[in-house]
Amino acid sequence: MIAHRYQAVSRLPALGCRFIKKEGPYDKTVDVLACHVRLCPSSPDSYDSLAEACFIKGDGENAINFYRLAVEKNTGDTDCEK
Repeated sequence: MIAHRYQAVSRLPALGCRFIKKEGPYDKTVDVLACHVRLCPSSPDSYDSLAEACFIKGDGENAINFYRLAVEKNTGDTDCEK
């Protein structure tokens, strides 16, 4: 049961990226990646992916907020802060 849940959660970013590459639907992309953030709130990659989806959707304000959260969660990685 736990392994099955882990597999499902780990596939969410790939699903979101697939939507981005297909140029939409961006609302669904944001929903999928927001779900991943809720399931993995300590993962900087979750916030970074959601920020990218918001940016591509044209939601710059939320993109900036999620990029900031990604940097906060990714302490110690100076490349991320650039």
